[in-house]
Amino acid sequence: MNKSISQPIEKQVERHIQACFSSSNPKIVIGVSGGPDSMALLHILLRLSVPVVIGHLNYQKRGQDSEKDQQLVEEYAEKKGIPFYVTRPEQKAGEAANFQEWAREVRLDFLQDLLNREEGDAIALAHHRNDQIETIIQKLFRGAGPGGWSGMKLYDPPIFRPLLEVSQPEIQEYIDEWNIPHRIDKSNLAPQYARNFIRNEWIPELDRWFPGWRSNILELPEKSDVFTSVIRTLLQSAATGKDRLKRKQVLDWKPEVKIAVLLRWIKDKYPDASVSGSALEELDNLGSLQTGQSLQLTSQLYIMRDRESFALLNAPHNYTEEKGDVESFVLTREALDSGSVKHRDFVFEIKWVDNFTKPGQLSLSVESLEWPITVRTWKPGDRFQPFGMEGHQKVKDHLTNRKISAARKKEARVLETGKGKIAAVLYPPGNERREPGTIAESARCSSKASEALVIQKKS
Repeated sequence: MNKSISQPIEKQVERHIQACFSSSNPKIVIGVSGGPDSMALLHILLRLSVPVVIGHLNYQKRGQDSEKDQQLVEEYAEKKGIPFYVTRPEQKAGEAANFQEWAREVRLDFLQDLLNREEGDAIALAHHRNDQIETIIQKLFRGAGPGGWSGMKLYDPPIFRPLLEVSQPEIQEYIDEWNIPHRIDKSNLAPQYARNFIRNEWIPELDRWFPGWRSNILELPEKSDVFTSVIRTLLQSAATGKDRLKRKQVLDWKPEVKIAVLLRWIKDKYPDASVSGSALEELDNLGSLQTGQSLQLTSQLYIMRDRESFALLNAPHNYTEEKGDVESFVLTREALDSGSVKHRDFVFEIKWVDNFTKPGQLSLSVESLEWPITVRTWKPGDRFQPFGMEGHQKVKDHLTNRKISAARKKEARVLETGKGKIAAVLYPPGNERREPGTIAESARCSSKASEALVIQKKS
């Protein structure tokens, strides 16, 4: 590639800048690792006279190689007179979780702080066309539906990816042409990372067996946009008032359409909500809900039938069934610190106790609980370890052992902690048993006086 051929890459970046920013000369914070992609993007922005600030993360993961990466970028910044910032995050934090996921979060937090400090307009990352292909493939393998095939965006404020339409070989040719200094991260060859496996082992075979497959993959985001547009049209046609959908129209949809539209409804209003597969299966039971009854989607979200519509509810902190609203409700530490919370059949309060086996009440160790607590009807797969037992037991079998009649079993409740563990089973109201339920072994109080969540039958 000669210089006359390399100019289209620079022109393309220039066009993206003009299209994405109102200012003709935006200030860009760029993440530079020292690798060929980020060094090429830095070189292009400098040739376009774009004011830049460099942010470099030294994860200290590769010993002297990490130090040499930092040295290269720092010396280049000094030579060009560019503001340079570096951070060295603690390794232990990253090793405790998925390293690559943690590294992305740390990088974005660091670059966002730089953006705020330098009063910049955007954060530039050197993702290219090959990265886009790998991203979409990973989404496909992880089970994403058509709505999740969108891939990365050219400009997703504040993130700006001006090389997203440029291939990695084109970037390498640009690097070679201008003799741009860079370093190769050998960890990109490590097969223990999913992206590296796809990049180094799987993609070469696809190139051999399916020529042209890359173009087909890159068409998926457009198809995803069409799918999302259709789903939004259906959602709008069913909307009636704030946070409500027409019941008849929802029930008329085929199951797969119903799930797709309701997920879009949820994500539009609560982008961070994560709905489990088991909760999605429960959507088949929407038709059997009576007015005032609900299905639980997450620890906070519910779909409730309100006469001829379905409402999406974010359960208030002090939700109670006395209001006749929903079958499940959420208990928070904040609400209980303000006083007792009354359920249709039970009273919940936090207090210091020294008699943990007092008849007529349950005492759960506050220290052992993860908040918020959800009080809900039990499900067939629910299991817990009853107090005093070594093994786990199905809630259904536990109720049978406690001689709760089959007709009343469905009225029993469980207390589910914020991490999805069952801390107690509450028996149906009006049963002959004196105690209100059974606590889990994990929720037992110590032998000393301690703070407890006390549950009593409502008098």
